[in-house]
Amino acid sequence: MMVAVFQLTVRFLLELVLFIGLAYWGFQVEGSVLLQFIAGLGLPVAAAIVWGKLLSPKRTIKLGLPWRLLIEFALMGAAFVCYYDLGYHAFAILFGIVQVVNRTCIVIWDIQDWPVRVKK
Repeated sequence: MMVAVFQLTVRFLLELVLFIGLAYWGFQVEGSVLLQFIAGLGLPVAAAIVWGKLLSPKRTIKLGLPWRLLIEFALMGAAFVCYYDLGYHAFAILFGIVQVVNRTCIVIWDIQDWPVRVKK
């Protein structure tokens, strides 16, 4: 049980890092202040909506595990690219490694919906 709590806590922190990275990158894009504002707020909000609807334990749209993994790695990959583009190369690589290891452990131990089990 402690392993599950630890892994899911790490996953939650990775989600926060995802949203922060998208927002920070969005506010740094070249262009008008309006574009920066829209990208800085819009990217993390869009990612949060996708995460909540498709990936969270209480998701409303049920997809199979392969589709959920694909979407999750696309979102996390976007955050990786954002951090790397901003010049945080070591952080981006560490983020990617932690994400892959964490998600692999969650799948192997079948705790992706723990403690909430989504009815199929």
